Amino acid sequence: MNPLRLMPSTAAITYPTGSGADDGMGDPTMTTATVSYRCAIWQGTRNEDTDNRATAFEEWQIAVEPDGETALTAASTLVVDGSTFQVYGPPWPARNLRTGVIEHIEATLRKTA
Repeated sequence: MNPLRLMPSTAAITYPTGSGADDGMGDPTMTTATVSYRCAIWQGTRNEDTDNRATAFEEWQIAVEPDGETALTAASTLVVDGSTFQVYGPPWPARNLRTGVIEHIEATLRKTA
């Protein structure tokens, strides 16, 4: 079975690629790159913390095609179906237990916009 047929969306992943030119204070700036990969995304949890504040958040899960392994890092920002997400924790490769082949990369996301 080809798992890519189960990935109906496209994720635009922006990730850091290294240090760029120095800013006005002499510190290096971060350079980024943006790539697109097929993905499946679903909501994991949603919550509203009402402990003397009104904070709502959503956590989502994403599965990205295996080629996205280098772009999907804990520092990545994703845009999927018009919503913006930040990777929450390190992504992990999901391997086929029988063959050992990486079938997709999974990550937990927090919705930011």
